[in-house]
Amino acid sequence: MTVFEHDGDDELLRAIEAIVLVSADPVPHDLLAQLLERPVAQVERWCDELAQRYRDDGRGFELVRVAGGIRYQTAADLTPY
Repeated sequence: MTVFEHDGDDELLRAIEAIVLVSADPVPHDLLAQLLERPVAQVERWCDELAQRYRDDGRGFELVRVAGGIRYQTAADLTPY
């Protein structure tokens, strides 16, 4: 069962998206965990599942781990554009 099958966590997933979207720098998982008041391991799992969802949906962006945190970036196959 993935996190997306659990009702009630949608707001927290949306919060991860919102925080990462407005940050100029990669957001560390431990900072997200503090802000969401959830364990780091759970936040990391959510981020990995969000990233997989974006890949599965063929989005033009990716959620990636970089420089000790996560950030949004252009999907690698769209770099030429």
